[in-house]
Amino acid sequence: MLFRSGCPIADGFGLEHDGICASLLDFRMTLVRQLKPDVVVIANSYVTYLTGDEPADLIMGNSEDVEIPSKLRSNSIALVGALQSRVNEILSWGSRVIILEEVPFAVMPGTDSKNEMWAHNRIRGMVNDELRQLFSGNGDVDLVDASTALCGSSPTCALNRDGQLQYWHKTHLNRLGSLRLTSFWAGVFKAAVVR
Repeated sequence: MLFRSGCPIADGFGLEHDGICASLLDFRMTLVRQLKPDVVVIANSYVTYLTGDEPADLIMGNSEDVEIPSKLRSNSIALVGALQSRVNEILSWGSRVIILEEVPFAVMPGTDSKNEMWAHNRIRGMVNDELRQLFSGNGDVDLVDASTALCGSSPTCALNRDGQLQYWHKTHLNRLGSLRLTSFWAGVFKAAVVR
C-alpha cells in the first residue's frame, strides 16, 4: 500500500498543501499503470478530506436528521467525481477496483462525542450514497462496507467488541480491529478474483 496520511486518491482534496499529495498520487497511478495488478483497493478517509477531521464543526446537532450544508454536499460530489476519474483510469489499464466505504465512527471513552458521531455518520452516509450511485452498476468495481464486520447492526462502532479494543482513534482501527477484518477481506478478494 502506497499512501500518505491526508492524501486521497483524488486531486485537490488532500490535507497537505505542500504539493506532496499530487506527487504521491502521480506516483501511485504510474505504479498501477506499469504493474497492472489484478485488483486495486482504494480506502479513503472521505469525512476527513471533506471536513479536516472536524465534522461536528460543520454539522451541528445530535440527530441523524441534521441538515448537511450545501457547500459540504457540493464538495462531496466533487470528491467522489475526482475519485471516479481515477477509477476509470485504473479500469482502462485492466485492473478491477475495490472501494472500501469509510469505517464507522467509534465513540471514545472520556469524551462527549455524540455530536461528532452524528455528524461523521451523516457525512459518511452522504458519501457512501454518492459512491453507490456512481459505481453500483459497474461490474468491474466492488463497493465494500466493513461496518457489519466491525459494528454488527449498530449505527456506530463500540470502542471494544467481544472484550477486545478494536480502535486506537475514533476512525482508526488498531491491530486487533484490523485482524477482525481478515475473514471479511478474504471473502472480498475471493469474490473479486473469481469474476
